[in-house]
Amino acid sequence: MNRSHYQVHADVRRVFARHWVDLDRIQFGVYRDMLRVSGELHSTRDGGETASAALLEVLSGEMMRIREIRCVRCDFANWQRDEEGAWKSVKGGTFVIEDAVAKRDLATKAPGAAGG
Repeated sequence: MNRSHYQVHADVRRVFARHWVDLDRIQFGVYRDMLRVSGELHSTRDGGETASAALLEVLSGEMMRIREIRCVRCDFANWQRDEEGAWKSVKGGTFVIEDAVAKRDLATKAPGAAGG
């Protein structure tokens, strides 16, 4: 027997709550067998900081374990998938640089060094 969409929504909400996701900043809906999540993903743990890429992978994996869900689609304002499919944090429409070498290279560039 199929469960009601209220029961499926309760399961989804339970997964988010288990991982301290700020439910005030996201919206989600289940349409047939697809879960669609949008908004900004933030954690309520540690003062509401932005979630991690590892958390996104865990969330999508746990959502897929819900019997009625066959597909999870995430459209977050602060997270996007790169060309390889890995989650990257974004701010203001650009990727956040997390690579130490890239940070060092940016820090060593002198302001106005570009010729013109």
